[in-house]
Amino acid sequence: MSFSVGSLQCGIDFSLLRVRVSQYAYFINLKQTILMIDLRANVQEAFNMDFCARLEYHLTKTLGSVNDNMLKYIWCDGIEIPAIYEQFTIESIRNIRSISTMCWMGFSGQDRYQMTINIGPCARRKCFEGQNLKDCLPDSSSMAWVVLDMENFTVLLQLK
Repeated sequence: MSFSVGSLQCGIDFSLLRVRVSQYAYFINLKQTILMIDLRANVQEAFNMDFCARLEYHLTKTLGSVNDNMLKYIWCDGIEIPAIYEQFTIESIRNIRSISTMCWMGFSGQDRYQMTINIGPCARRKCFEGQNLKDCLPDSSSMAWVVLDMENFTVLLQLK
């Protein structure tokens, strides 16, 4: 297609225009992909060794504060750092609701438990920003955020 602007003759090659639009769309998708990769990195940073250690002690303190003679003597002796890159794809990280990992708990602290950590609004926001999750830990004087199944070796936690 060609047209004139004053004395200037202009032409448009639509096949070239489509290629450039396609390249632009690819550039945008690449930029969005990089942004999503950064979100996984941020979530991995939020669930670092320092937070896992803090969560371990917080959970033990919570279990020790209950009036149940059996639960009072259960303690957590470690939480494995969750493998965010293995659990989530670039796309699925935006829909994060929970994270799975392993922990060592029990009367000896050496039984392996499957741990699921549900992510509340506070933790979700801080995860995406790569910030420390310590402010998202619930009150240690209540078991409302902990579901412990000693028969099936599972523990479910709910962060704020």
